[in-house]
Amino acid sequence: MSFPSSEAECRSTCGLCKREAIAAHGPFNGRLVVHIGDGYSDLCAARQADIVFARADLARFLDKEGITYHAFEDFFEVIRVLDAETPETPETPRREPTGGGRQAG
Repeated sequence: MSFPSSEAECRSTCGLCKREAIAAHGPFNGRLVVHIGDGYSDLCAARQADIVFARADLARFLDKEGITYHAFEDFFEVIRVLDAETPETPETPRREPTGGGRQAG
């Protein structure tokens, strides 16, 4: 994965817009986009992802915005949730952002 320079407004505060980096590797042809993060630089990507795993500052920012996420402490938790929530096929339809919530699950 490459990290092109960002032209987004958040460049001055994040250095790189992770949302743009993800979008540059699309289209995803119906596959779910999962974002895992812990800080402000993850916020743009988390707003656009189908499934979000957050902790620390990112979780607090998402709480303020009412965006649903899964709290996590380690990647074993991430794997457990993904195994439970995603079907076996790679062509899973993307879900619309739910918003309005706090922690999922």
